[in-house]
Amino acid sequence: MAYPGDRVCIIRDITRRKIAEEAVKQTERHFKALIEKAPDGITLIGLNGRAQYISPSAKTMFGYDFEDAIAVDPVGIYSSRRPRVGSWYDK
Repeated sequence: MAYPGDRVCIIRDITRRKIAEEAVKQTERHFKALIEKAPDGITLIGLNGRAQYISPSAKTMFGYDFEDAIAVDPVGIYSSRRPRVGSWYDK
């Protein structure tokens, strides 16, 4: 039973959660560095068929910035450079 002026304190150990969160952040930094420095062009396409991410190498290869690419059909980007990619994509 609580009386006026009493205080209730709840303590929860969140050490494991903080360690897990830091591990996820470290993994994200690791893979982002790999993708950012990869010599191959990497484009992540979402379920809606639009670009979610375009690596610096892909920007250089295709001449599209992220803002430009989200407005363009990805098949059009790749098939204009290599027609067989477009035909593979249609299968």
